[in-house]
Amino acid sequence: MSLPWGRFVKEGALTALDVHLAEALGRLGGERNEGVLLAGALASRVVGLGHVCLDLEALGKGKGLPLEGAEALKPHLPDPGEWREALEASPLAGGPGEGRPLVLEGGRLYLARYYGLQERLARALLERSRGVSRRLDGKLFLEGLDRLLPPEGPENPGGQRLAGIAALLKRFAVITGGPGTGKTTVVSRILALFAEQALRRGLERPRMMVLAPTGKAAARIKEALGKAAGGMDCPGRIREILPREASTIHRALGTFPGSLTRFRHDAGNPLPADMVVVDEASMVDLPLMARLVEAVRPAARLVLLGDKDQLASVEAGSILGDICSVAAGKGLSREFRKAWGEMGGGDLPGKPGPEESGIADSVVFLTRNFRFGEKSGIGRLAEAVREGDPAGALALLEDPSFPGVQREEPRGPHDLYRVLGAATEEKVRLALASRKEPARALESLGTFQVLSPHRKGREGVESLNEGIRSFLAARGIVARRGEIYEGRPVMVLVNDYDQRLFNGDVGLFLAEGGEVRAFFPGEEGEVRNLSPARLPGHETVFAMTVHKSQGSEFDRAALVLPEKDSPLLTRELVYTAITRARKSVTLHGSPEVLAAALSRRTLRFSGLAEALARKADPGT
Repeated sequence: MSLPWGRFVKEGALTALDVHLAEALGRLGGERNEGVLLAGALASRVVGLGHVCLDLEALGKGKGLPLEGAEALKPHLPDPGEWREALEASPLAGGPGEGRPLVLEGGRLYLARYYGLQERLARALLERSRGVSRRLDGKLFLEGLDRLLPPEGPENPGGQRLAGIAALLKRFAVITGGPGTGKTTVVSRILALFAEQALRRGLERPRMMVLAPTGKAAARIKEALGKAAGGMDCPGRIREILPREASTIHRALGTFPGSLTRFRHDAGNPLPADMVVVDEASMVDLPLMARLVEAVRPAARLVLLGDKDQLASVEAGSILGDICSVAAGKGLSREFRKAWGEMGGGDLPGKPGPEESGIADSVVFLTRNFRFGEKSGIGRLAEAVREGDPAGALALLEDPSFPGVQREEPRGPHDLYRVLGAATEEKVRLALASRKEPARALESLGTFQVLSPHRKGREGVESLNEGIRSFLAARGIVARRGEIYEGRPVMVLVNDYDQRLFNGDVGLFLAEGGEVRAFFPGEEGEVRNLSPARLPGHETVFAMTVHKSQGSEFDRAALVLPEKDSPLLTRELVYTAITRARKSVTLHGSPEVLAAALSRRTLRFSGLAEALARKADPGT
């Protein structure tokens, strides 16, 4: 090969694994065209960056490659039209169903595995979205709705009641909204309404399952559902059978030792549940979502909760955003409205949609914010960021009447680490003071968190963690050297099914009995105590990337923007960071870098939205 593969790897445009794949494909198909082999390597590389496919049409429109190090590739990229012709002529690439290692569909190139997963998921979601339930007791349903999700009007807008209607009329529902829009409250009432219907049909104890992508997200939804159920107006019998536990998706599906892709529960051995609720659905990647949907019984209901405006999953796919984009702007179907009317329901909002019920009826957008009112700086800042309004965002950050949001000018490294270290010191001291009560010590980690878009560089998490630790060590709070020291917060980086620790789980090193142990919250409310030597891959998280912060909330947060603009800075990233904070957030960065970030959207190349739209209406 005459292509400079080594340089591509050195510049970060490809990984060694991508190059090995290209070489293997060349041997497998006897392919010598370097443009085809480069396309195969890039199709592998973009999956590692969260994309499902390589979008050749995007390249043709000048959108560039969605990866760092792309400058090294540019001189070697064929013309998009010629590139596609070479792929069409190659034995390595073929259309859907041709059994080739690469799938070329339109202007998108997929690794065959990811194309297959995307198609399976699209078919499963559309099948679940068809029709409406005719097995509901209409009188009981209306009475329950009036009690738990009362009619909305000028004083109670926002979509909560419609979410309850959709979740029981449909076998598949998506409830999306920003922090504070009541997603957990709504789903707690949906569970109660479902339980009431099940008991009326004679089911002694309907099986309801609450899942989340990470252990910390499972613990948070469990706690939130417990609080929501406490104030719910429903019979005592219903309270007794509402789910009190939440599990990770991996644990619910049942993992096999040593396998990351095989699960005990699948279409042939479905989950033992009549309703499955998945929180933080924006974090679920394509392979896991495809397997989860297939493992839910055809007659069971599946409800996804999440914020479509957050960053998508770290791994491949942007499932929640793709589903919501298909439903956006479409009215409720006549079939859906008719079913609601036959129960005695009133008018439903919006203009009538298509004749038959489909995926648009399954998606509900929550708009009313119960946490951030009109005077909330975080709420207004999040809205300005979501709308891509840099002038409005900067004005809020400079407005002293909104003390919960502020901006700090960029600082030199020493000053930056001192400011962030002083803020981190408070939570570390709280944790150490509670060492005899590890549960309280772990809770203290939620009081403050430093966030960064990057891993590398002066403002990246690696440098920030080192600088903050040095500050704390100089104050005598943590050890200066070594990896096992009291007060060290850590995040797990890989799934370890044997230790029941999963990517994104956060723990704390504390002294116990003369030795330092690693403490993690368990899925059932307990605190787990492990030797640091038994931990899977992990890292220090005095500072963490914004991606890794998804599913978490903190009283206070600090977002450290880089000194110079970066393609990784997007409004979704800034929005996600801001909405991790409950009480206050500080942005460390220049107005220019913030404005550049808000002008840029996150690109996730995928064909799921088109597959859903195409299969829902084959005539389009």
